[in-house]
Parts: sequence; C-alpha cells; structure tokens
Amino acid sequence: MSFSDRIARANATAISRFGNEKALIGLVEVDVIFDEFAKSLDLFQADVSTTAPACSMDSAAVVENNVVYGTIITIKNVSYSVAEIIPDGTGLSRLNLTKQD
Repeated sequence: MSFSDRIARANATAISRFGNEKALIGLVEVDVIFDEFAKSLDLFQADVSTTAPACSMDSAAVVENNVVYGTIITIKNVSYSVAEIIPDGTGLSRLNLTKQD
C-alpha cells in the first residue's frame, strides 16, 4: 500500500469516526466535521463577538462535488456559502463558511 493510499484511508477513517454532521451539497450528502467557534473582532474600536462557521471534509469530496467559492452547502438545515477552501496537503480541506440569510 502506497503512502498516499494510507493517507486516504486515514482521512476516510477520521471523517467517518469524527464527522459530526452531514453537509448537503446540491443533492449529495457528504460527511463533515462542522464547527462554529466563537471569534472576537475589533470593529471601530469596539470588541464584537461572532461565530466563524467552518467544516472539514475529504478533499476528494470537494473535487467530486465541484465545491468552489460561493457554493451553497446546507448543514443542520442552515445554508452557508463557501468563503474559502483551504486544503491541508494531506487530503482534507477546511471550508470557511458564511451563513446565508
């Protein structure tokens, strides 16, 4: 088994074991690790707290589902737009999301 095969297998195991949500991309459900951590911003000399929704998924799923900037992803019945795709170089990608109104 090649190194890249081992990495792909490890990523698939991580997503299946730690994936906490299903993301709907078009008509396809994809396992993701979803988080919405708190984030502090300094706006106009005032501290503002907000959330920063993001999810991690297999990079192959990003390609297979044509996920690009602006793609709409639904998680927990909430629609998000993909604001940034950050591949980690090992087969997983982090998608920074923006909540849609």
